[in-house]
Amino acid sequence: GIFTSLPVWALLLANVTRSWVFATMVTEIPQYFADVFALSVATIGFLTSIPPILMSVFIVLSGILMDKLIKKKKISTTAGRKLSLLVGFGPEAVIVIAVGFVKNYTAAIILLIIAEGLAGFGIAAYRVNPLDLSPQYASILTGVARLGQLGGSISTTLAGALREKNAESWQKILIITGSVHLFAVVIFTIFGSGKQQKWAQSVYEPLTSNNGQKQNYGSTNTSSSSNQFLLNSALISDKPS
Repeated sequence: GIFTSLPVWALLLANVTRSWVFATMVTEIPQYFADVFALSVATIGFLTSIPPILMSVFIVLSGILMDKLIKKKKISTTAGRKLSLLVGFGPEAVIVIAVGFVKNYTAAIILLIIAEGLAGFGIAAYRVNPLDLSPQYASILTGVARLGQLGGSISTTLAGALREKNAESWQKILIITGSVHLFAVVIFTIFGSGKQQKWAQSVYEPLTSNNGQKQNYGSTNTSSSSNQFLLNSALISDKPS
């Protein structure tokens, strides 16, 4: 089932940590620049507006690139999803940790631009993964994956508890953030998948018509009255005139 599937848990973890990092970038990094480098609000606003723009571009480009590679059968869907997430979120996690140790804001913003640009690759991978795992139940699986938004709440709560308006406290915050993100990358690389899962496949059972022939009229993995009506109708229509 969904809740015993390792690829689903890998997807959920990727959602949690990506939401964690995204919340850090949006709500905490501006404060980081103010606390560590004493920059003005105008300067911080300008600098932090650049990474999301580059990320948006890379989301589109990486999606197109991976789709072409998969369609041309250069790589499998599973390899494509894992590669995208590894290329996107792996460097981002390492860079988030490194940002805590830089000595000037120019180096920090350059690293963040690179990190968020590459993150577009990872986003293009895990956002579509519910359709890979379960086309039939993609809406349900997407809802489950959206529980990962809790990562944003954890991120801001943690930052609020650890922040002391100095570089040392920000090192702790960024090390924790980058480490959990890197952990999710490793888990998805090991357990992630781009294949439709067995629990997501409809079960079809041969039904015997009145003339003795076996035919597949539809899925029998549900006992709803509407499906039973359709099956009975199919059997009646198969009677010899």
